[in-house]
Amino acid sequence: MCEACKPGKSTRQTFKKSGYIAHGVLDFVHADVWRPTKEPSFAGNRYFVTFIDDYSRKVWLYCIKKKVCFMCL
Repeated sequence: MCEACKPGKSTRQTFKKSGYIAHGVLDFVHADVWRPTKEPSFAGNRYFVTFIDDYSRKVWLYCIKKKVCFMCL
């Protein structure tokens, strides 16, 4: 495990309220990578990446086979 991956795998306390209010679509987007599932999908995907628009609450979900640390490439 490289030095960049260690902080990425650590846990921390919840975030404080930012007070930021989105005024339009795609003004503020939240992203998250879900942990690996126990069983892969039929296509072999084990991770999920979600993007949530703060204003419209629209959700985009993408399935990926593995999580890659771009610092390690």
